Amino acid sequence: MTPVSDSRATLLARMTPLGFGGAEIGNLFEPMPDEQAEAAVATALEGGISHFDTAPFYGFDLSGKRLGRALATHARSADVVLSTKVGRRPQAPASKRPDTHQSGEYLDLAGKRRLLEAGACDVINVHGHVSDVMRAGWLAAYSNVEVAFGNTFLEVGVNMALALPGVRWLEYSFRNFAHLVEKPFAIRDGLIYGNDMPGHGLVLSSAARSSHRCPIPLGDDALGPAPVCSYDSPGSM
Repeated sequence: MTPVSDSRATLLARMTPLGFGGAEIGNLFEPMPDEQAEAAVATALEGGISHFDTAPFYGFDLSGKRLGRALATHARSADVVLSTKVGRRPQAPASKRPDTHQSGEYLDLAGKRRLLEAGACDVINVHGHVSDVMRAGWLAAYSNVEVAFGNTFLEVGVNMALALPGVRWLEYSFRNFAHLVEKPFAIRDGLIYGNDMPGHGLVLSSAARSSHRCPIPLGDDALGPAPVCSYDSPGSM
């Protein structure tokens, strides 16, 4: 197995600071023809972008299929770093406008194993129950693949990483509790340091305890619209 430090340095050297998110080419917000989606990927490659991210939720794998077709025919495809997500496996809804809260089920561990054994990604972004995330972390470590957290508060992700120090966690979340706690996690030289304290290692500040002791519920009219997949795709699925 390649040493972790050398492998991570090689991976990060291949990744551009700006990446290409695959939600749009999966019709997550509005329909997009195949030709336009593949042209967008080609434009990103020609512009020097090397990091591409997709997910099964993005159009029931439509994003991944379109991304795969575009990369397969491009001269720079060998330079690409591909990240994908596991943890939620979308199912086709009965209606054209599904309830977004009922849009997926958890991908089983066997599915994660097959993804890793196939060498299908450079970074795996895990969603789901903590126990599944930890198991997926060990599988990824065995395959020498970096693991990132999806939609996870930074401090929660750090504690999961500390629980399994042999796994190559790649924490990137900008969601954090730093503005609510007495002692935020320290970030130095590209590393995050957990606190040697019970629980999550965090203590709410007096200002946070005073301001947020009684939450104020919001009505539906105060909430913004949730993203809804477009299933009337002009392209193939």
